[in-house]
Amino acid sequence: LLERFVERGRHVEIQVFADTHGNTIHLGERDCSAQRRRQKVIEEAPSPAVDSDLRARMGADAVAAAKAVDYVGAGTVEFLLDEDGQYFFLEMNTRLQVEHTVTEAITYFNLVQWQFDVAAGQVLAVTDPEPEGFVGHAIEVRLYAEDPMAGFTPQSGVIAHYDPEGRTPGVRTDIGYQTGDHIGTDYDPMIAKLIGRGETREDAIACLITHLRDAPLLGVTTNRDFLIQLLDSPAFRAGAVHTSDLDTWAESESGPFAPLPVPFEALAVAAADFGGTHTPELRSSSVRHFSLDLEVDDGVERVEIEQSREGGVVATRGDDHAQALVLDHWTDAIQLRLNGREMVIPAAELADGGLHIAMPQRMVIVREASPWRDAVASDPSKILAPVSGAVVAVNVKPGDTVSAGDVVAVMEAMKMEMRLTAEADGVVAAVHAAEGRQASGGFVLIELDLKSQD
Repeated sequence: LLERFVERGRHVEIQVFADTHGNTIHLGERDCSAQRRRQKVIEEAPSPAVDSDLRARMGADAVAAAKAVDYVGAGTVEFLLDEDGQYFFLEMNTRLQVEHTVTEAITYFNLVQWQFDVAAGQVLAVTDPEPEGFVGHAIEVRLYAEDPMAGFTPQSGVIAHYDPEGRTPGVRTDIGYQTGDHIGTDYDPMIAKLIGRGETREDAIACLITHLRDAPLLGVTTNRDFLIQLLDSPAFRAGAVHTSDLDTWAESESGPFAPLPVPFEALAVAAADFGGTHTPELRSSSVRHFSLDLEVDDGVERVEIEQSREGGVVATRGDDHAQALVLDHWTDAIQLRLNGREMVIPAAELADGGLHIAMPQRMVIVREASPWRDAVASDPSKILAPVSGAVVAVNVKPGDTVSAGDVVAVMEAMKMEMRLTAEADGVVAAVHAAEGRQASGGFVLIELDLKSQD
């Protein structure tokens, strides 16, 4: 079997529908080229790479494919489009897809209702659609429980607050979780689909960016910041993203998705919250000076604090300065005066005492550093489960000699396989993991005796 190799392709699919009365139609195309590891991240309709002539030809071929097998119901015919405008059949999905919502947004057709109607033997509500007459532009993003800065590893935990519905005009929210729900590792990490619509593509992009900033999910790390970066990147704004681009950019330290620096304002907010609320004994005099170590992004930031009797602080780190005073603290936000301006910043306390803060630039989890925190995680003699998931392979037994870099175990969570390696040479002292068993994040799977190295 020989197939054409398309080096820089776009994933473009056609929505088809057929009834039992001989009517087979298509409802235009969707562009799903923004993918990571072949998993779609952003989908949109119409495609910025398809003109009216190409749309007509692809649509006609999709309809012909459906008719050739006497297809009935909703279906998606997927194509790979190359840079010369040639397209090649990939597969047909015999169902509605996750991204059918963007087609609904520009056609105003209820495709789920159409499925029921066709199943009941009715004629399609529209038998001769005109895709050129569809209105506006729609973009869908998939909000995932994953950490893009840690290799997109799946995340689990309890949602402290999430209320996206009705927050931004023009955004449809299809949600699988709500405040208080526990996100586990047994299923796909998608939390919600967020669909932005606008008269133009630029309007739809702006609508989604605003929504992602205004309605953050607190309590569990998500790909929110990654989605904003992608939507706002020059390549996506130009409609020039290909199927391999996200994987290439994610691996590049200089690409458009390089980790954003932690906003110093986030540290000031945390310092005001921790310094003003958690340490009232420091307010026994009018002003106190002290250093506060804050954990963020797997590192520790030392912030110098000048604290007033009222509980406000002036936070300093090198040339960075910020003045913050917490006025009120709710379950989902902090009202404060920051550098003289009153504002409300989405934030929630975590069960371990950390603070999840949603700044416009990026989301940050800040904790007060403790001398014992992460002691095990930084110990090369212990191999930990990075997330909660299933142990699918244990490659060592007590007494085995291992070298740094050896894969000692493999875990799987939310469709992602993680190879766990030894960080130093040593001898396996104990194995606490078993193939086929579940392990929670942070659990010590394997212990090494580093003193037994040759």
